[in-house]
Amino acid sequence: MKRELNLLISLSLSAAMLTSCGENKPDNTEVAGNTPAQTTTETATSTDEEDSDDSDTTDQDFFSLQLEENSPKEIDIDSDGQMDEITFESNYLEDEDKYYYDIQIKDQTISVVDENTDPDIEFASAYYSQAEDGNYVIASLSGICCTYQTILYRWEDGELKEIDSLDGYKVYEFTDNNLLLGEVVDVFGTWITSNQFYYDKTGLWTAEKHPKITNPTGLELKQDITFYDESGEEPKSAKAGDKIYPCILGQNCIGFSDENDEFLGYLIYSSKEEDGIEVFYVDGVSEYDLFTNVAYAS
Repeated sequence: MKRELNLLISLSLSAAMLTSCGENKPDNTEVAGNTPAQTTTETATSTDEEDSDDSDTTDQDFFSLQLEENSPKEIDIDSDGQMDEITFESNYLEDEDKYYYDIQIKDQTISVVDENTDPDIEFASAYYSQAEDGNYVIASLSGICCTYQTILYRWEDGELKEIDSLDGYKVYEFTDNNLLLGEVVDVFGTWITSNQFYYDKTGLWTAEKHPKITNPTGLELKQDITFYDESGEEPKSAKAGDKIYPCILGQNCIGFSDENDEFLGYLIYSSKEEDGIEVFYVDGVSEYDLFTNVAYAS
């Protein structure tokens, strides 16, 4: 199996790398119709920023901020009217050439990145929110080999407890009571998707269904192909030499558009392992026999 990839160290780096593999198209695709099978995530607006900005967000029921490294913040973690100090602490160990990260609140210290964390994890960022239903801290871990993780903590019974975690996702944006999380997928190449997640005392969740591919690169067809479309309309086709652009991710299928942003339909894929590598097929045709420029980040 190919090693499962997550987001690159920054979205800009990923886009630059993948641009070299083919022609990029502006990310303004609008998709109509439904996928044959639904996933549990959906698309949201992408961003080239590594993290959200450090400005505080306030409204009637919500207060949020990004926790700067080694910069204590005053918050009311248990909503008792008394301010508490929270610190997102980073420590660089020169002999290991590695950063460790902790969250300190009251008399509690939570190790976010320590000696037991995946060695590919290199950096972390953290966010705090005081929502109507409780107080939360979100940690976003990132590292080499596209290793990412998002961890959700909630203040319960006088301590900060981990209540959910998503491997393979990194926080792009942190606003109000939701997160824009990014993920990398490998099908016919390496693609970055974006997904809008929400959080509450039950954990991280999303009501969205179809992640959007945010870095579409034109795949040139080696042969004619007909796309799946369950709308009842006449299926669309593309010819050898045409470039098609992935725009939406479904379960065992990817939606494509043409160079004019017209939605074409879906290619349903299957996969099998060949010489230790996962290879994808459409109607029995290998991805390498279907496209001229399949490129994986690995």
